[in-house]
Amino acid sequence: MRRLGWLCVVVLLIGSIGCVSEAERLKRQEARIEAKRLEAEAARKANLARESLQREQAVAAMQVIVADDFGGPLRWQLDARESDAAKVALTTPDAKTKERALEVSFTLGEKKKVVVNRRATTAMDLSNHTAMIVDVKSDLKADCVLSLALHTQPGWKYFESPKVTLSPGVNQNVIFRLQEANFKTAESKWQYTQKVANLKAVTVVTFIVHPTTSGRVEFDNLRLGKPAAVKAEKATKK
Repeated sequence: MRRLGWLCVVVLLIGSIGCVSEAERLKRQEARIEAKRLEAEAARKANLARESLQREQAVAAMQVIVADDFGGPLRWQLDARESDAAKVALTTPDAKTKERALEVSFTLGEKKKVVVNRRATTAMDLSNHTAMIVDVKSDLKADCVLSLALHTQPGWKYFESPKVTLSPGVNQNVIFRLQEANFKTAESKWQYTQKVANLKAVTVVTFIVHPTTSGRVEFDNLRLGKPAAVKAEKATKK
């Protein structure tokens, strides 16, 4: 009986050591997972900061004019046929700056996109500009994507840009290049291979948001950019 008692004690001790070892293994595994998550998050933030700086530098090298400061009245509307349920409005003026933004709040549905546009009373000539730039604030918890679309005349031809990624928070200087051959159209069978035809006669400007959850985004400071004029230096003869 005494031997049996000692044997039971030994078995219990071995079992408890095994439990401790398993608990320690799980703890170390969780620590490794957390370390990898923090490393990935740090890399993501560094990449966002690098991209933001690149956009800032690109805009600084342009000659920029304001196309819409969203100061009112409201000129943008929801394309209800193409969108999930959404509401388009101007934000309340900022208490200090009195500035406003275009607020688009939406409930994610089957279409998984929200389309807002502005129709020009007369065709806009964008042929001298190389970029459309906008600041976008997203209150979503995850990334979403945004694209720009233009309708041009004659024929109401539709051109849609490549998608850009919006991160939660403020996305300053989101740039869409207007002169590049990377727009998709019906003629290109929706491949991103076309240039915008007739930028001299743009009649509709459209933003297309592709969210993964319900939420809200704000558009502000819509600008047009082109390369800044370079002053020619007169050559001097020695």
